[in-house]
Amino acid sequence: MAIYASSYTDCGLASLASYAPKITCTLSEEAYRLDTGGMLSCRPVAAILAADGSFTVDLVPNDRIAGNTFYYVKATYLDETGGMAQIDLFKVYARTGSGTLIDMAIPGSWAPAYLIVSDYQPNPWPVGWVWASELTGDVNRRTA
Repeated sequence: MAIYASSYTDCGLASLASYAPKITCTLSEEAYRLDTGGMLSCRPVAAILAADGSFTVDLVPNDRIAGNTFYYVKATYLDETGGMAQIDLFKVYARTGSGTLIDMAIPGSWAPAYLIVSDYQPNPWPVGWVWASELTGDVNRRTA
C-alpha cells in the first residue's frame, strides 16, 4: 500500500466543503497482487478529504498488480439544486513510493482538456492540461 495526495477545489482555489465533495479511485479491472497473490476488487476506494480540499488515498501501486491496470479517479459533489453530480477526472498509474495523483496521471486521460492562459508557466501544471502563454502566444500540453 502507498499513500497518494492531491487537492480538489474550485478554480478560485476555494474549498468545496459545502458541496460535500468525494473523490474515489477505482481499479480498472479485477486483479491480484504480485507480492502477496491477494485478489483485488474494483470496488471504489474513497479518499480522505480535508476542509481545504487536500486529500490522501491509500492504494496498492499498479506496479505491484498483475496485468495492465490503472485507477479511475472520479469526483462527486452536490450541484446547485442539491442533486449529486459526478465527473470522471482522469486515470492514474500509481507507482510504488507514494506521491501526488496528478504526477501519475496517464497522458491523454484528462476529460475534458483544461486550458491555462497566463504570462508564465503555471505551477502546478497537471499532466494533460494545456498552457497558452500570453507573452509568446505558444500553446503547450503537459505530457509528463
